[in-house]
Amino acid sequence: MRVTACVSLAALVGCATEGGAVVRVVEGRQHVGPFVSEEAYAAYAEGALAEAAADLPSAQAAYGAACEADPGSADAATRLAAVLCARGAPSTERDAAFDAAERRDPAFAGAPLERARCSLARGDSSPSRTSVTPRAAHSLGNTRSTSGRASASTITGRDASARSIPST
Repeated sequence: MRVTACVSLAALVGCATEGGAVVRVVEGRQHVGPFVSEEAYAAYAEGALAEAAADLPSAQAAYGAACEADPGSADAATRLAAVLCARGAPSTERDAAFDAAERRDPAFAGAPLERARCSLARGDSSPSRTSVTPRAAHSLGNTRSTSGRASASTITGRDASARSIPST
């Protein structure tokens, strides 16, 4: 029995080694993705806690560290861009951060949604800045928008006159 447990544990550890694919469950759905280091997870968690506590300078530093520890993470890059927006960073800096997040994983729906939320919060309600693709809208649970582009206000339930960052 003990030998079987040791062999099973060794096999499990071998499946989670750096560079391999892992399965994560997010909101009840399985997602296959790359291995993420402990450092990246820890930095991201620090960023999330700081952001939730409205400690935006600490959140920015932690998400920046998460991006360095996991250069492929579109989620960490998106959170960094959202925090830059919330802190009132210049539009060129915000846009560069959102562009970087979208380049990391063009299929990640969070980046265009957060960009749209940021634009709404900053008073830019132009459709080119506040819309997301149907694929992104659908992956976020908005099944009403399957053709054309959905507005962030439709997805988030906020109108285009929103002036604060909606909570995620």
